[in-house]
Amino acid sequence: MVYFDNFYQEMAYFASIVVGIFSYYVMALMFKRNQEKKSDVVRTLTIVVLFLSSAVIIDPLLFTIFRLYGLQGASWDYATNVQSTFSFGLAGIANAFLVTFLIKVFTEGKYPWYSYIFIILELAILPVGLTLAIIGQDTLPILLVLVVTSLVIYAVQIIAAIRLRRRIKERNDPIAYQGVLYIGISGIFLIATFVSFVLQEVAKQVPDFVTIGLMQGESSIFITLGWIFAGITAYYLYVGYIIPEWIKKRWAKKVLN
Repeated sequence: MVYFDNFYQEMAYFASIVVGIFSYYVMALMFKRNQEKKSDVVRTLTIVVLFLSSAVIIDPLLFTIFRLYGLQGASWDYATNVQSTFSFGLAGIANAFLVTFLIKVFTEGKYPWYSYIFIILELAILPVGLTLAIIGQDTLPILLVLVVTSLVIYAVQIIAAIRLRRRIKERNDPIAYQGVLYIGISGIFLIATFVSFVLQEVAKQVPDFVTIGLMQGESSIFITLGWIFAGITAYYLYVGYIIPEWIKKRWAKKVLN
């Protein structure tokens, strides 16, 4: 039995393991910070990274199990569809908590009415999507809901960070000034993550991606890029809000110079 069908599949497998472990490490740092100094916002951010990390690591975990069971053909396609839907569902839960985190950071905990719509939609992705996948129905509609709502949330995150940063005077509070920038940048990488997975699906339908070497079989370079962007997102969220001491000193020194 061949474990990997092609190079891109192998690359995505190991990239997801590395990124998943790294993201769990970032989550552990957040958890430690929250234990040292209790904070509802830090706890919420920790939960965001927990589900984001789980969405990454579940991919190689289930892939390994399916290979060990020797799944092939239709059974392999069915199992990997359930796997992908499960991963996207975990990302949806991460998004729901991300909405809560953004509200606590940028609106002082005041929930606008439409935020509940996004939270409910994101939380519904896992149970609805997984049910459709298990009974063999098309999961594309629910995944499209995830993509659209996610892009809106990340765009709002970026815009809110830009607006808040404009209100912060760099000289008066250089640490907060840079921290908000990193939170905004994390939104950019979240968008890059989802765009990568959308391009993976597009690549399956466009032969030119195979011609230029970006696609092999059912796998493309975009899967690996998506996992890498997810790991970078976890880092920027951690640095942007937790702001470890070594980062604070570096930013403060930069302003003084």
